[in-house]
Amino acid sequence: MMLTFASPQRIALVCVINGNASDWNSYMRADRVRTVEVRLGAGEQGVSRTTSLLTLDQHEVQNRQDLKVPVPKHWWESDAYKQLTLTLRSRYLGSQVDDPNTGTVVDQPTRLVMLAEVEVWVHKEQ
Repeated sequence: MMLTFASPQRIALVCVINGNASDWNSYMRADRVRTVEVRLGAGEQGVSRTTSLLTLDQHEVQNRQDLKVPVPKHWWESDAYKQLTLTLRSRYLGSQVDDPNTGTVVDQPTRLVMLAEVEVWVHKEQ
């Protein structure tokens, strides 16, 4: 996923809601992000880091997870970027959902990777 901004932005925080968080069955059926590379900028001027995400408990599926924004390599380099890229590196596989009372299959895994939300926060202009 790539976001391109009209002007360079000082990114303060990038958070995601991992998976299909509409309900517990949907969350369990969909593949979820396990590791993601977060890249700010492009080419040699860009910085990146790889972050691991969690599979959450039933009542936490809509909680945001911080992607840990990378910082410039050197203190004198700019921390404003026109591009944010998220690259999927690995995933948790979705699972079959069974009825707890009868043990019969309710839904099959989707085999599709889901990210419910991506939030990008920028530093306030000075």
